Amino acid sequence: MLPRLINYFLPEKARTSAASLRVARIQIIIFLITGVLNLLYIASAQALDFSPMLYILLVNAIFSFLSAFLLKWGVPGVACANFYMLNQASGIFAAIWLGGGLESPSTTAMLLLPIISLLLAGVRSSLVWLLISIAFMYYIYWYETAMEPLPVHFDESQRMYFIFSGLVGIILSLFAGALVFENEKNKALKSLIRKNQELISTQHQLIQSEKMASLGELTAGIAHEIQNPLNFVNNFAEVSEELCEDLMKELEKEPTAEASAIVEDIRHNLGKIHHHGKRADSIVKSMLQHSRASTGERQWTDLNALADEYLRLSYHGLRAKDQNFKAQLTTDFDPMLGKINVVPQELGHVLLNLYNNAFYATEQKKKTEQYDYMPEVKVSTKKVGNQVEIHVRDNGTGISETVKQKIFQPFFTTKPTGEGTGLGLSLSYDIVTKGHGGKMSVETAAGQYTELIVSLPIKP
Repeated sequence: MLPRLINYFLPEKARTSAASLRVARIQIIIFLITGVLNLLYIASAQALDFSPMLYILLVNAIFSFLSAFLLKWGVPGVACANFYMLNQASGIFAAIWLGGGLESPSTTAMLLLPIISLLLAGVRSSLVWLLISIAFMYYIYWYETAMEPLPVHFDESQRMYFIFSGLVGIILSLFAGALVFENEKNKALKSLIRKNQELISTQHQLIQSEKMASLGELTAGIAHEIQNPLNFVNNFAEVSEELCEDLMKELEKEPTAEASAIVEDIRHNLGKIHHHGKRADSIVKSMLQHSRASTGERQWTDLNALADEYLRLSYHGLRAKDQNFKAQLTTDFDPMLGKINVVPQELGHVLLNLYNNAFYATEQKKKTEQYDYMPEVKVSTKKVGNQVEIHVRDNGTGISETVKQKIFQPFFTTKPTGEGTGLGLSLSYDIVTKGHGGKMSVETAAGQYTELIVSLPIKP
């Protein structure tokens, strides 16, 4: 109830910053509580049979509620606070004057005006109202000393009752203001912690992007160095093929079977050189294109298409090395997955590494299993809450519990010397966790299967 009431009176301009929002809420709470308490104190005035106090409390209540409405209608908070303070000070001064001077129950309220002003309008306003309160009290003291004592309209028990009820009301107002202040401070602290965590996450992503950019530059440098000798190989192979054609034409004029056979072998060899040179040239160009494309910028990417593309790329790459290797590729992509915001080149590195490891595990198991063993790599995607999961599962050799604890460590590998650097899964782990704010885990059973799970936030 109270939060809705406060939000109703909150002006739009107070919502622009946490500080102005906190001050506006404190002001509204004090305005409303003071108005309600003034209405309740009317009963006390009736009990004391003091009619002037009844009207003073009624006017104070009206002006307290009016202060809240003025704030809602766009009047500056400081102006509303001073309007409220002026009304309260006038009412208190009148109550003191009519209620017996310094012996009036309202004297305590006059002394608390600077504290209320401190909550409403700040230090400067509080100092001003402190001086005003002292001036009021001094004037009443001077009047009672120099002129005549002001009449007292109620006995000591009634006076103590009114002082107690007044103090309770003021303390409730201060307590409510303090609660709002503490609540806003906690909100600001939580906001600061959240922003700090976001900053740390962004820092990690930037560091990872720098690492990938450096790797891209290294790849580009190597590719450029390889490109020059490859150009020479291709060019000289083409020229040599042309020379062989010319030589064959000359030999046709004076045919020699042995020379023709040798030339044919040379032409065949040069054709092979040219073919594989072109293939190497294509690989180098792909490396250059990849290094240029990997800018580290996030793009809305079809994760299903990306996972399928790199699965085929990994499988055919392995088949190019070993044509006898065969594996069953099983995919189970979530059709409702949609696109997610990732760096596709970096995520492609991760998928390629996971697929290569999966095929390697099945290949190793096939060397030790009977003929009925069929290697299988299964890739699936699914949406889990606000996360997207990629599962890469193979029915290969599996991983022991000891190895499982170390697989994401840099330079740790179970492959023989020369077959693995131990950096693949480590870099993949960094790309997923630091570069994309995701998670990477593994489920396995030695000798049965290994399943790597990549979890990525849909809106990082």
